Amino acid sequence: SVSEADVRTMLGTIERSHVIEILRALADADAVALLAVVEQLSQQAPDYEGLLAELLTDLQQIAIAQVSAEAVDAHIEARDTLLELAQRMDPEDVQLYYQIGLIGRRDLPLSPDPRGGMEMILLRMLAFRPTTADQTETVARPVKLRPAATTPATNRASAPSASPTPAKAPVPSSAASVSEDSDWSSLVEGMRLKGMVRELAMNCTLEQQAGEQWQLTLDGEHQQLLNKTRQQQLEDKLAECLGKNLKLKIEIRGAASDTPARQRQREIDQRHAGAVEAITSDPNVKAFQKAFGATLHDETICPRDS
Repeated sequence: SVSEADVRTMLGTIERSHVIEILRALADADAVALLAVVEQLSQQAPDYEGLLAELLTDLQQIAIAQVSAEAVDAHIEARDTLLELAQRMDPEDVQLYYQIGLIGRRDLPLSPDPRGGMEMILLRMLAFRPTTADQTETVARPVKLRPAATTPATNRASAPSASPTPAKAPVPSSAASVSEDSDWSSLVEGMRLKGMVRELAMNCTLEQQAGEQWQLTLDGEHQQLLNKTRQQQLEDKLAECLGKNLKLKIEIRGAASDTPARQRQREIDQRHAGAVEAITSDPNVKAFQKAFGATLHDETICPRDS
């Protein structure tokens, strides 16, 4: 007789347990466990695009459960496990994983090796997890070690009266090359943002700056990035970067053409176009095409500096 596992192996479909293992590894921020799951899957010649589709479906259900557990389909497979994961995972992380998964599913066919592409997508999910100070319970546990390392230095200095002043000391390290006169793209890089807060900043433009009042315009195509928590985090990071108190206001408008994200995409497109032109005009490539009837796929060409 033929078992379900045999059928799955022949068809390259994914066992449900592997998707759950990936979700648990993401919840634990365990990169080793993630790679171990991919290693197991690689023995079955899996459909990695199908795996991403199942992962995205489960992330959607987890996001729904974090809003209302009753809204999760009662008949969905592994419902109790997804509800458990909804309690363990930070909502902002879930949204980030979903977005990275969507982009990864689109780009997976461009990867020279499907398994390697899948590993990079999963590792990217962990690499871009937010590590803001107000999330120490979920994603910033390792950061708690840093204050312990700086305490002895403070004690050796024997200058407790100076300790209140360094409260703004971190400012120069992140703002050494930026100031209020810097363009918004430079400010975004100077703030060294991560995760969804960086995505929010990358899709904004600086509309107005009047003293402590700063107004940004968010590209309407990315309005889902805006919420009170991220706006406050961005305001705090900008104030820290510039070493001053300020109030940040963000308005949503139609498609913006000059956000850092769009600027970066234009640069990528220009470099890609230049690379395509260099390859297609190369005499050796032309000779190869003529001799063997070869076809050049532009989407597979990458600039050397990308």
